[in-house]
Amino acid sequence: MPEDPAPALRDLLEREKLAVLATEGDAGPHASLVAFTAGPEIGTIWFATERDTRKYEALLRTGRTTLLIDSRARTGLDIAAGRAVTITGRGTEASAEEATAIRELHLARHPYLEPFLSPETSAFIRIEMEACSLVLGFSEVHDLDPATGIWTRRTS
Repeated sequence: MPEDPAPALRDLLEREKLAVLATEGDAGPHASLVAFTAGPEIGTIWFATERDTRKYEALLRTGRTTLLIDSRARTGLDIAAGRAVTITGRGTEASAEEATAIRELHLARHPYLEPFLSPETSAFIRIEMEACSLVLGFSEVHDLDPATGIWTRRTS
């Protein structure tokens, strides 16, 4: 019987601290490294950004984004041991109340960001998962339908 992918996804979201965020703006696709915090529900990811960035502008305009979170910091070049998740969803700016609540969690995970998290210049972005593709090892791929919570397995 195949491995249940849910614990592997939770492990990536809890152990890894950085993600590659992809957005698309007027100049085309753009990738950024972001420090993220996963919400208690598996379908929500948070990160902070300054408001004068390309990623912030692109998210305000389209909301569309993709995150790549992987284990290469722990597994190095051993692709057979590596794990990665691609999360596609909608990014929106958190309300003032949401930002206050997530700030504590985010700083507990990323204390070095405190000087950067000024409410005047920075915003918290909430990404609501619309699709999720988890790769375990070299070719075992599990897709999650966030609406139903059902995983399907395929080969890459």
